[in-house]
Amino acid sequence: MDNSERISTMEKHMNDYNYALSRLEDALDQFEKKQTDLAVLSEYYGSETWYADRESDDEGKLPPTLARGVLTEDLIFNALIDNKNIAIKLLEVATKIIKER
Repeated sequence: MDNSERISTMEKHMNDYNYALSRLEDALDQFEKKQTDLAVLSEYYGSETWYADRESDDEGKLPPTLARGVLTEDLIFNALIDNKNIAIKLLEVATKIIKER
């Protein structure tokens, strides 16, 4: 590989990295902001209010077109587990970067 090809290849690596970094920063900012939403959901999940809302659903008191995924036992629980898993992955990636660079 001559120096022009090498420089071109390195330039592509740099551009690809910068693009990925920019997307990660945006996604991480969004993820961080949504932690408040998840905290609200966590407090709601399994609360007296949540059980009352489920009972209203079971009794047919809610509009049939109302989205009600939050009343299932899995949706919020899975979001909490996914949140924990991605936080662990972020720590693992950060640790690897710090150790290797």
